[in-house]
Amino acid sequence: MANITITIPDSVVTRVLDAVAVRYEWAPESGLTKAQFAKSVIVKWLKETVKMHEGNLASNAAQATSNQQVDTDIVIT
Repeated sequence: MANITITIPDSVVTRVLDAVAVRYEWAPESGLTKAQFAKSVIVKWLKETVKMHEGNLASNAAQATSNQQVDTDIVIT
């Protein structure tokens, strides 16, 4: 398993966490600290990025297969 480490300098960590909290609508009632919430936002973003990428790959492969099948099966003279 790979580990990804993001280092945010202490001098700006509050700004970063506050920005993520506001941008993604963190609420204290969530039971998560701002840092935990920011991590969850990053994890969600990564997963959504992989889903989009792999969906595009699958779509492109299906389109190529369909195109090839049409070119092979449909002969018009």
